[in-house]
Amino acid sequence: KEDAHRTLLGDMLIRTAAAKAYGLDPAAISFSVQEYGKPYIPALPDMHFNISHSGRWIVCAVDSKPIGIDIEKMKPGTIDIAKRFFSPTEYSDLQAKHPDQQTDYFYHLWSMKESFI
Repeated sequence: KEDAHRTLLGDMLIRTAAAKAYGLDPAAISFSVQEYGKPYIPALPDMHFNISHSGRWIVCAVDSKPIGIDIEKMKPGTIDIAKRFFSPTEYSDLQAKHPDQQTDYFYHLWSMKESFI
């Protein structure tokens, strides 16, 4: 239920940005989805946007060029998935960090990767 609410709010953020930037009625804006699931607005091919939500937060970014953004609620103990998704160098760098710094470093790398997708 909360995830559906955040999705709806993200939709509203993008509709509002598109409406203000292009002088459109927000209700007239329709979305489609690219091959990998990224939403876009067919009527506005030069408008690029990205939405992310985690926990109680929602962020969006809009630009005339492809753009990415990511936000993650930090949870201890999630660095176990790093071996699967990080490069050998990234994983080695993570392991070399002091345990008190590993979670921050993990989310730094994870958010960069997520915003690129």
